[in-house]
Amino acid sequence: MNETDSAHNDEAQASDVLSSSATSITEEEYIYTPLEDNHVRLLEILPGNDKDPIQCRFHIVSRDELDALPYGALSYTWGTTKPDKRIFIDGKFVLITSNLEDALIAIRKGISRFKQTQRYLWVDSICINQKNAKERANQVRLMTKIYLQASLLVVWLGL
Repeated sequence: MNETDSAHNDEAQASDVLSSSATSITEEEYIYTPLEDNHVRLLEILPGNDKDPIQCRFHIVSRDELDALPYGALSYTWGTTKPDKRIFIDGKFVLITSNLEDALIAIRKGISRFKQTQRYLWVDSICINQKNAKERANQVRLMTKIYLQASLLVVWLGL
């Protein structure tokens, strides 16, 4: 094998590694699965660069599991703007406000900069299915516990 063939082979292998590790993003909207009354969703923010779309995964945990799991809770202003920014959860999009997008970008950057291993976050507008009135009511009853048990509380006032 000559030098040119070797370099081409290395590039092909690097490309294969990148494509196999990347999360597949689709144009489909995320469909929430129903939560049991005593469970919550936590958002795991996946690593990314500044300009990369925010990619996340949901983890469903019981109230009892929440006691032992380190997570952060985000408090922020919803504002008056309509949700028009996309983040991706399990490869499918969820619409959020620009203020929340700014907060998530800053949090992701902080996780990366400070080599934090804790990537779990509770964000009411994302972790609660806002289109399901029963779930919203159940989750609102848990909010005090969620905020009190968070190992980190992030308050975002905006840029």
